[in-house]
Amino acid sequence: MNRPLLQIRFLLLALPVALVVCSEVEDELGTLLPHLGERNLLSVVGAAPFPGQIGVADTTNVILTFNRPINGPRCTDAFALSPSAIGVFAAGGSVLHFDPTNDLTPGSYVITLSQDCEDTTGQDLESPFTSTFQVAGGEVPYVQAVGLESQGCSTTWPGTGSASGGDHTAGSCWWDSSLPLLSPTNYEFRGGDVCGDVTTDNFRIVFSNYMDTGVTINAISLTRQSPPASLATIRKASWAWSDCQTLSPFGCRVVTVAFAEIEAACGTATTWGGNDFNMQPDTAIADFPLYTLEVDTTARTAAGINFTDDFTIGVEND
Repeated sequence: MNRPLLQIRFLLLALPVALVVCSEVEDELGTLLPHLGERNLLSVVGAAPFPGQIGVADTTNVILTFNRPINGPRCTDAFALSPSAIGVFAAGGSVLHFDPTNDLTPGSYVITLSQDCEDTTGQDLESPFTSTFQVAGGEVPYVQAVGLESQGCSTTWPGTGSASGGDHTAGSCWWDSSLPLLSPTNYEFRGGDVCGDVTTDNFRIVFSNYMDTGVTINAISLTRQSPPASLATIRKASWAWSDCQTLSPFGCRVVTVAFAEIEAACGTATTWGGNDFNMQPDTAIADFPLYTLEVDTTARTAAGINFTDDFTIGVEND
């Protein structure tokens, strides 16, 4: 009869020891759990349209992708689009989808998602999310400034011009859109006088918006207005774009163009010469040759908006 009693006493003595061990383990886990959670907080890992995207179609849907499954109703309530738009939500798995009922109007939009958005375990969004995009449309593009590479004409928008124009040594662009256009003799460039590229006759154009580079370069031309007409053949020799957008639909705002004129060839006055991308003054013509630099209405932004009017500026080659 004594054996069962001894066994009971043994169990009673062993039980508190086991409880102490479990308590110590729980304390250790309690200190680790907050740090484990911080490594995988709910966050937005993808957005369409892309943050900063321009030229977005007016029929676009907004799609946010998360790093894990979300509570659809909670994230729907936390979502906002400004300017506001009526639409239909769909939330499944780790994706929140907003489909506007009507086409979006051209302009800038801001997507916001508050921390009230949570995952299926009840954990809130790590931090508020904000993203912007621009629906195609907006302002018609135009030439904002024009000058020469050898001047201090900006390689990024905007460019600053001079009220009096200037020559190839000027410290700014010849002209910007805040100034009136002057006589061609107020805008002078110096033709290259060596068989190689020089910057005193490379033209720089600053646009008001990100341009479709492939189409816009074909809209740019230089025409000689002075005789002899037989030597008035001018070609674009090379060009380089700058101030470019790295997000879709891409595009650039500044282009520098080097022109070659048949009269400026190395060796003779009637052939194209080697690496000569220069234009030269014709000293036989009084007051030097006059040229017209033009950007026609086929020029368009990366979002597909065309010029409404040709831009032309007359310049004199000294």
